[in-house]
Amino acid sequence: MMSMSTGRWRWVFAAGGSFVVAATVWPFVRAAVQSIPEPGAETLDRAQRVTILRDSFGVPHIFGKSDADAAFGLAYAHAEDDWPLIQGVLAAARGQLGLVAPGKQSLLNDFYASFVDVDGEVERQWEQMDPAYRDILDAYADGLNLYGHRHPEEANALLFPFEGRDIARGFAHKIPIMLGVTDSLKAVTESENLAAGDTVFPGSNSHAIGSWRSDDGVTRLNINSHQPWEGPVAWYEAHIHSEEGWNMSGATFPGAPMILHGHNDHLGWAMTVNAPDRVDVYELVTDGSRYKFGEEWLELESDRAWLPIETPWLTLWIPRTIERSVHGPVIEGGGGGKFAIRHVGLDHTALSGQQWFQMNKASTFKAWRAAMSSLHLPTFNVVYADRYDNVFYVYNGRFPERVDGFDYETVLPGDVPEALWKDVWSFDRLPQVHNPESGFVQGCNSTPYTATWGPENPDPKGYPATAGIEIHETNRAQRTLEILAGETPVSREDFRALKWDRAYSKRADIWTDLAPLDSYQPTDPDEIAALAVLRGWDGGTEETDPAIGVLTWRHVNGDGAEKKPAGDAVEGFRESVAYLRSQFWKMDVGLGEVQRLRRGDVDLPLGGGPDILNCTYTEFREDRFVGMQGDSYVMLVEFTSEGARSESIHQYGNSNRADSDHYNDQAASFVDQRLKPVWRTETDIRTNLEAEYHPGEEP
Repeated sequence: MMSMSTGRWRWVFAAGGSFVVAATVWPFVRAAVQSIPEPGAETLDRAQRVTILRDSFGVPHIFGKSDADAAFGLAYAHAEDDWPLIQGVLAAARGQLGLVAPGKQSLLNDFYASFVDVDGEVERQWEQMDPAYRDILDAYADGLNLYGHRHPEEANALLFPFEGRDIARGFAHKIPIMLGVTDSLKAVTESENLAAGDTVFPGSNSHAIGSWRSDDGVTRLNINSHQPWEGPVAWYEAHIHSEEGWNMSGATFPGAPMILHGHNDHLGWAMTVNAPDRVDVYELVTDGSRYKFGEEWLELESDRAWLPIETPWLTLWIPRTIERSVHGPVIEGGGGGKFAIRHVGLDHTALSGQQWFQMNKASTFKAWRAAMSSLHLPTFNVVYADRYDNVFYVYNGRFPERVDGFDYETVLPGDVPEALWKDVWSFDRLPQVHNPESGFVQGCNSTPYTATWGPENPDPKGYPATAGIEIHETNRAQRTLEILAGETPVSREDFRALKWDRAYSKRADIWTDLAPLDSYQPTDPDEIAALAVLRGWDGGTEETDPAIGVLTWRHVNGDGAEKKPAGDAVEGFRESVAYLRSQFWKMDVGLGEVQRLRRGDVDLPLGGGPDILNCTYTEFREDRFVGMQGDSYVMLVEFTSEGARSESIHQYGNSNRADSDHYNDQAASFVDQRLKPVWRTETDIRTNLEAEYHPGEEP
């Protein structure tokens, strides 16, 4: 007869076995019961009002009855080429990246989304938005929902359905990063120097030549930002057309429902990064949950954030407390104490998309400038051109009305009310240049005080030091001014040569950074040979120019992805020599042998270099320095009284799908500096047509 104790253990073993079976089976059951909502009749009707025409380069041309229809089609077309990134961008903006890719980086992102109050920004600004723009957001989200339902094997059902507020969250999530909030967070929590934590991007180019300076009476615009080649801020080319007057060609980011820079029939613009002082950090004087502000003690506000971590069995939610003061959200410093962070985009980040949409729809300089004057977009140099003989530059941003007496690049006293800014400058007060006699403007991540050549530049005496406006000139700005200074008419070929210029100015930083090598006396034969090559180098970065110069400066100045203190030139030189010895056994190696564009089965020599107008930044992969940022989407636009025409090129192609014909079909043209036509009329598009379909249908 079985004893009671033996019976109990058998029950425990049986229960344990059942648990193991359930734990094994449950993830499959859980996945099976998760579903994406069926599209409603309104969605299906909208899909029939949208036609997607893909040209021979895979670029989608979206034709919709209404603006909202066109946004719906853009969402669906972009999802076809880049769904994982779009889904990840929206999850990150919700503070739910942990549902898609659980891990440390997701936890950091999801905390950040709560810290900058993405949800609160959207809710406070939603009712301020034009109803027509809210329709754009809702329709774009609905296009993603339709794609997710049609492709459930790719879509994460935990995120569905998306709504218009999710698209607005994308702007509220990205803008503070662009302003430098994450850099300030890192500096505070790791007790670093705040001034060294400012966001630094490898840079971008923008140029406009007025009709009165060109040799053929044509106004020209160079749109050429230097974005990462992969990830959530990599460019995607599209053309959006509606029967309500939206007709915009150019490039956008995953999750953005409009063109971010490009042109319509009347006008166009390019954006590049600027770097005024956009974030202030305050050290609070605290007593428990209270902080001192002037003569008062105020209570810190407190919110509870829940950070998700997805597992096969269930979603774990980790609580975190976010405190806020009158200055902004509060974080504990690495060395103790509490610090508040305040950025210039507060209460405007979600509205920045509305400003971009209004810029898309503008047909005159006056209307475009009115959109810019809203100042919802709190950063970027902007270079503009149109068919009405206007060229324009503005050092755009929201500039706080800061009082003198404080060092705003360091930690500010949180208990002194005078250190807390509230108002910002008007648009008219910003540094800007309109139709200068020189006939050109440029925005190459430099000081606004040399946006053109001649006396019409903004006067630095008119702007307070508290704004933190940079005074440095990049090599790209120096080369622009050297090439365009004077009165010589600029031809079409001259303008193209400017864009693809591959030289370092004699005034560029590279020569100062490499100056310690002037007195270096090596004894190693390879170093002696390499130094002779370097000393004979004229600063060119063609594929056939010697690689040793760019390689050495790369070690000294970093890869462009973040600001680094100048390294030791001799050490960088010796490391470069060691690399050339290990790979080539010679020192006179051409740059194109070392520097490559790689994508799928494509492996091509790549010219250009850091801070070159034909800009290239690389990272070391296996055996070569492979392009990862710099010249990416390039668009050259020409305006005449009849309208606009343009050409463009992408460093890879218009799809992130490795099995797509357009995954790397533009790469060879890109390295050869050959642009393709941008087709804008239905006749031209159909002459070069690859596919025609409605969203939800197979191409």
